[in-house]
Amino acid sequence: MITRTEVQFKAFQHKIVYSKPIFLIGSCFADNIKSKLAYHQFSVKANPFGTVYNPVSIANQMSTIIQKGNCDLSRIVQRDDLFYHMDYHSSFFAKTNDELALLLHQQIDESHVVLQKASHIFITLGTAWVYSYQKDQKVVANCQKMSANLFTKHLLSIDELTNALHWIVDLISDFNPTAQIFFTVSPVRHIKDGLEENNRSKARLLESIHQVINHDSTHYLPIYEVMMDDLRDYRYYQEDMIHPSDVAIKYIWNKLVDAFMTKETQQLMNQAGKIQAMKLHKPFDKDGASYQSHVQKTEKMQEEWLQLIKTVNEKA
Repeated sequence: MITRTEVQFKAFQHKIVYSKPIFLIGSCFADNIKSKLAYHQFSVKANPFGTVYNPVSIANQMSTIIQKGNCDLSRIVQRDDLFYHMDYHSSFFAKTNDELALLLHQQIDESHVVLQKASHIFITLGTAWVYSYQKDQKVVANCQKMSANLFTKHLLSIDELTNALHWIVDLISDFNPTAQIFFTVSPVRHIKDGLEENNRSKARLLESIHQVINHDSTHYLPIYEVMMDDLRDYRYYQEDMIHPSDVAIKYIWNKLVDAFMTKETQQLMNQAGKIQAMKLHKPFDKDGASYQSHVQKTEKMQEEWLQLIKTVNEKA
């Protein structure tokens, strides 16, 4: 008797390897998968400007990174003696305009290097609802906890969404022609918009993605379908009943591993995971001989693993 609808990921021809970095941008899923990749010691960068949800803001950020453009200083706002930028998450702030601009440009430079070399780029779309700052009538990535009276909310049309996604694909394809691009839709429901409004938003995102993908270098990952159909039970959600639980994230991660990693890479990942677990070990006595022996063993395993990775990369 079949009791669930399992969503299968196809095995992708272009595999993730240790010799190439991975770039992720978008909603919380990008941060969740980044944590898994980083734990297994992949070279990975995610959400350089913090979590971002709508495709227009993602496109703007990708353009700035790839073209190494200047931050639009006219979009810097002050709140509670701190300075924020309307194109980026509220986790990026500073005490002065100049400090904020410097912080953002450091992220631009670092992300530019990673994007240029990345083998896989994952873009997770969260919502088609956007807020425009009335001062300049431009979409913001974050309202920075400012008064709602300063913004106008609207739902992006499929044409607007498709144009934003085409822009992202064109930017990446010109900058890094060998990169594989993967679009996903966040399963996190934006219930503050209302359930009907959330469903309209997700539907438009899904339709727009499928108008853009070409199955050659641009693909769709059915993360949304995994949560909505495969794991359609609230036990797979956190207490807020909105965000996927650790169990759900691990389930999705395992599917990604099967789809994107060769058996050889999975063996390297398993070894990296053992080393990370040893690094996280909390001793009763950090100065004791037993723990010092543990540290030395961990360091030796790490050095041997890095040498193995170097050898694998040289053969790639």
